[in-house]
Amino acid sequence: MRIPKNGHTLQKKEGEKLLTLFLLTVLIYHRCFRRYDADPEPELGLPAKRLTFLSGPNRLQGYLCGTGDTLAVLAPGLGNGAFSYAPQIQWLAKAGLRVFSFDYTGCYGSTGRSCRGFPQAADDLRAALRFLEENGRFGSRRLVLLGHSMGGYAVCCALPGSRVDAAVCIGGVNSPMEATLSPVLHHIGVLAYAHYPALYLYQAARFGLRALRRTAAQAAAESGTPLLLVGGVHDWIAPLHRSSILAHLHALPQAQALLWAEPEHDGHADLLFGATRSEANPALMAQITRFLRPEKFDEMEKKLLTIFYPADIIAELSGNAAIAQQVERILGKDEVSSSNLDSSSRNLQSFRV
Repeated sequence: MRIPKNGHTLQKKEGEKLLTLFLLTVLIYHRCFRRYDADPEPELGLPAKRLTFLSGPNRLQGYLCGTGDTLAVLAPGLGNGAFSYAPQIQWLAKAGLRVFSFDYTGCYGSTGRSCRGFPQAADDLRAALRFLEENGRFGSRRLVLLGHSMGGYAVCCALPGSRVDAAVCIGGVNSPMEATLSPVLHHIGVLAYAHYPALYLYQAARFGLRALRRTAAQAAAESGTPLLLVGGVHDWIAPLHRSSILAHLHALPQAQALLWAEPEHDGHADLLFGATRSEANPALMAQITRFLRPEKFDEMEKKLLTIFYPADIIAELSGNAAIAQQVERILGKDEVSSSNLDSSSRNLQSFRV
């Protein structure tokens, strides 16, 4: 009969479309999580001891800088290496912290055909922490973590079971699925969800369902480690209302939030840098240092980190009332009184440079 034949033809065409979509999704995924290299390899800008350690079958390149009783481990964002954060490493070293940074699997000085994906970054950070513990943290007493973007996700995922004293997550994404979909949503809207089934299946086959379903917020809540979440109000890669760990602040009682609204420095990566990429943002790095080295600052200065800013203040800084409403939903705050508003406004000036 003709009807079954036509039905079979239609079914075949739909199957071909699904296969094409799956292959396109895999192709885009491998493009994003390819191997990253630099020639020649940039310098960190300060003396560093080169160390290697294993993460699965791959040998990763690490760099140990500075001296001090506190060892800060820096986890980079996607496509970046240790040298990408040279200004921040220099800042932390000058502030009296010892810094250990490293290149992920498939990136720069490390081996591996590709960087594979977000769960791999978490595995690499866990391997780095094991290496440091096996070597007595190279003489440092305290251990703190600092991660940006994919590194922020890795930092939170690595907290359970570790002996970390505090952690800072800058522009951190909450899960592999949210991270890979968010930039696409920004560009093409809800059409991005057409890739969701293929993306989910491929990452599940690559890393397993447990790793894929594990979110940064779940891991951070389980650990109870003191955590500073930093988010730019114009971050479109990890937007405050969607894929950012900050969207789950209500489930993290041990976390403090720092919403960054400095003009021209309030996005995903630009908040980390000053006037040029060769210098760190002094205002932001001062706040991060205050959190990581609380013994160096008095109680009045530390209180700055616990303030949640009301909607109209965020709207004033960002110039966007919609962002302000998103912030209010994230924080779950009621409207503040005029006296509290005046206090918040004064404190806000200390990082609105």
